[in-house]
Order: sequence, then structure tokens, then C-alpha cells
Amino acid sequence: MAMVCPRCRNSFNDRMLCPTCNVRLVPSGSSTYELGPSAAPAEPPRWQQTYLGRGLVGLMVAQGMYYGLWQLCTAVVVASTEDVNRLEWGRTTQGWLLLVVLQGVSLIVAGGLAGAGQRHGIAIGLGIGFVNSLLWIIMQSTIGQMVYAEEVYGQPLFQVICGGLGGYLGSTIWKPMITLGRRPRSIAAIPNHQPTPHRMRLLNAFKGPVAWFRVCLGVLTGIAGSVWANLILIYIVSGSKGLMTVQSTRQALFVTWEISVLLMLLAGAVAGANCRNGAKQGLVVGLICCFLLIMVYVQGGLEIIPQNLLFQAPSLLHLNLGLPGATATVIFTFLSVFPLAILGGWFGGELLPPLLHRPGGSRWTTPIGV
Repeated sequence: MAMVCPRCRNSFNDRMLCPTCNVRLVPSGSSTYELGPSAAPAEPPRWQQTYLGRGLVGLMVAQGMYYGLWQLCTAVVVASTEDVNRLEWGRTTQGWLLLVVLQGVSLIVAGGLAGAGQRHGIAIGLGIGFVNSLLWIIMQSTIGQMVYAEEVYGQPLFQVICGGLGGYLGSTIWKPMITLGRRPRSIAAIPNHQPTPHRMRLLNAFKGPVAWFRVCLGVLTGIAGSVWANLILIYIVSGSKGLMTVQSTRQALFVTWEISVLLMLLAGAVAGANCRNGAKQGLVVGLICCFLLIMVYVQGGLEIIPQNLLFQAPSLLHLNLGLPGATATVIFTFLSVFPLAILGGWFGGELLPPLLHRPGGSRWTTPIGV
């Protein structure tokens, strides 16, 4: 069978690659691809496939993996050691060496994942390492840990090297795909095919029906996490049998705020999971949670809405706008709860997208579950 080059259209009978273009030949009259010198307009890549998106995902992997492994090692040391100074082991030489190893491993893994299939994987890994080093220095200064001059200069260099190594390994093991200059007939047959603008994609995220059952589950999760955030903190501290303590009122307020924020994100993710319009599900959850939290606050069930602690607690970040207390509470509730729920719904839809679609059914949800 005669083989044809999709670029130069020359025909060959005894080879699989074009000697001029160095691309794979396709059978003459193939129905899969249309032969032509120009490529069809393609859809723009999703944010996860851009350099910035991959860097952001790699940075989150590096941070989560490092702090998760560090907490695991701390728990093992605390549980297996009877020394009164076991909580200070992280400041010893062994603790410092373990910290460096965990940082290096986390950055290599994160750089490898971000650089996989990318032509500039090393650059992505270098960027992840540099930003991660800045975040580490800022975090150490925020929690009151002393940062030495050697760490200020050495940490960025060390983490940049580890991130770049991970990016190199990722792009070497998972090599980028080679574009052959072919286009599917399905796209070429569409007249005046134009990629979907980003603005239209943003509007599509808020189209479609509302999955009310998932929304109700999300609302219950968000309200429970807000009303019981302080009780959850008390339960965690009492269940640790003295191993975990709250040093000050400011720390207790901050941890309570973290718990409420995490559960509000989870509420949006529960509502947006298995839906194509997860952001819309999160928007509905945020709207309902705002009204219910304000009602509970007005009835005296809450001294302060926990998501507003950073705005209204004098010991944290007090914003004096000259507004009455109730008005400020309403404004800050919408400013804090609304974005968290929408972000959680979008994340739930991206993390757990719908997999099946029944003929004649809704294209926004799946027949599995509700």
C-alpha cells in the first residue's frame, strides 16, 4: 500500500518515515486524518497544562508532601520517645538533616510531576524550587522560628537545584509528544472552527442545573464546620492527651479559622463533585450558608462567625470600616464564605468530574448517584 507524507504529500512504498520531513507516513486515502500542510486550529490548553498551572500544582505538591511527611515524622518521634524534650527534636542536628532530606525529596517529586511531558521541564522545576524556598523562609519567620543567614542564602540554592533536578527527570522519563502536523477530519470538517474563548469557558462554569441533593450535603457540611469549629479544636486538643496544646488565644482563634475554612472548602467540593458546573454548585452552597450563618449569629448561636475571625478579631487582623457590628458581620460573611464555597465547588468538579453520560440525560451531571 502506498504511504503518503502528511506534510509534503510525497508518496513512498518501502518506508515508514518521510526522508524529508522525518514524520510518520500515513496510508493513502486514510479516513482518520486529512492531509494538508496546515494544522487545524486547536482548542487552547486548559490551565493545568500551561506552565503557570503546572508550576502551581507542583508547588502545592511540594508544600503538601513536605509538611505531611514532617508531621508524620514528628508524630513517630513523639509517640516513641519518652524524653521530656521530644517536642524540640526538630531543632537538633538530626532533625535539621531530616528536614533537608524531606525538602529535597518533595521538590524532586513535585518537579518531576510538573515537568513530565514538557519541553521546558527544567525551567518549571527551577521556578518551583525558588518559590518554595521563599515560602519556607516566610513561614519560618511567621511562626517565630529563627532563620539564620546561611539558610537565607542556602535554602533557595538547594531547593532550586532539587526542583530543577526533578523537572529534568520528569521531562526525560516522560518525553514530550511530537507534533506530526496532522489534523483530524472531525475538526477539519467544521467550517470556521474557532477555539472557545476563556470568557465563554468561565460563563459555562455557571450554566446548567443545580444538583440540589449535593448542595444540601454541602450546606450541612459548611454549617456544621462553622458552628462546631471551636468544639472540633477542643476535641482535638483533649484527645491528644497533652501532646497538643494551644499557647494563646490568638493561636486558638487562628486554628479555629483554619478549621472553618477547610470545612467550607470541603462543603463546596462535596456539592461540585461529579458535576460539570461545580462552580455553580459552590455558588449556591455559599449563598445558602451565608444566610444560615447570619441567622444563627443573630439568634445568638455564634459569638462570631469563624470565617470572619481574620477580619473582626482584634488580635488578628482588625479592619475598622466605621460600620455597625451587624452590617460588618454581613459584609465580611459574604466576602469570606462566598469565595470559599465557589472555589471548593470548582475544585470538586475538577477533581471528580463526571465520567458517564446517558443518552438523553443531562450533560451537566451523571446518572450515577444523584
